[in-house]
Amino acid sequence: MDPKFARLVEDLAPKLARLIAMPPLRYGALPRTTPKSGVYLFSEAGRHLYVGRSNDLRVATAATADRARPTGRPRSLFSWREK
Repeated sequence: MDPKFARLVEDLAPKLARLIAMPPLRYGALPRTTPKSGVYLFSEAGRHLYVGRSNDLRVATAATADRARPTGRPRSLFSWREK
């Protein structure tokens, strides 16, 4: 395995653990200090469904939350980390 790729893979688990440990936020309650770009975690009912990366977190989380709306469920929770 390429050494540079191996180092990147080794860094994934601790970064995911940090992301999961962050407090969840509802889309409508995103703080003004929300970073422009970064990685977000989409969770629902305590289940982590996927991790996404975006250059515009507000747009990405709004689009994801809106897709969850037809079910009648409340908007999902998000966490993120800065790049």
